[in-house]
Amino acid sequence: MREGVLEVGDRLPTQAELASEFEVERGTVRLALQILKDARLLDNVSKGSPPRVAALPSDEFQRPRATVVSLNEHLAQAFSSPHVTIDAICFTAETLMLGLNHMRSVIAKGVPRPESITMRCLLPGPRIELAFPLPVPRPDRTADEQQKLTASVQQKLRSQIKHQKTVMEQTFYAWREGDGIRATVSFGWLPTTPMQKSYVLNGERALLGDYVPKAYPPSDDPGGYEVEVYDVRGFDTTLFAFRSEDGPRDAELVKKKQEAFNAVWATYVERPTLA
Repeated sequence: MREGVLEVGDRLPTQAELASEFEVERGTVRLALQILKDARLLDNVSKGSPPRVAALPSDEFQRPRATVVSLNEHLAQAFSSPHVTIDAICFTAETLMLGLNHMRSVIAKGVPRPESITMRCLLPGPRIELAFPLPVPRPDRTADEQQKLTASVQQKLRSQIKHQKTVMEQTFYAWREGDGIRATVSFGWLPTTPMQKSYVLNGERALLGDYVPKAYPPSDDPGGYEVEVYDVRGFDTTLFAFRSEDGPRDAELVKKKQEAFNAVWATYVERPTLA
């Protein structure tokens, strides 16, 4: 929308087409469309027909926005540089995966492409006990049943994280082999569940948003859970942006977030192990 690929009044592709293009479940598409509607970027969001692109509100660039809205904008600006760096701390990286897929489609349309794209992404480790999702306790459920349900829903999330990591690796492979871009991606595992998502782009801007847990009802979507769970949804996270060019306070915050990421990466990814 911001690059003018879709203009005001244009219809979006169908939910099925969007799910296929971005390799996600229909439930994820519906959630993204609702967030875009809440951000006043879409009109006519209904089951009857695909939504239309709305006119951007005058204060749109000044307001903190949901991640799915804000990240694409900042990625597009970052990708205008010849050398792109992305340092991310995520819970599942679903929104990041969608943002990279978006930039892949933008580059495929012939816009000037970067010479290099380098990404480092930190995710919760595959063997840690996750903070979320957690089944909401019920009086008729024993402690053993609660434990088994917790293991089941968390295994489903781990599979989702693994899938999204694979999709991002494929995106970088396509940039490298198909577009001739020097594209490299590395992943590291955190020993705990991150409670804040963080993106540092080109060392010049930091995007921060807190994961806020709440109860979600059972869902029959393939990517959902069959029981009520406490969970965090990255799409719902309000993202705050800080840019080095916006003054010394923001510049210092961006610098410190970059230093913090580098330190965590060096601690949990680059350190020698006994393996």
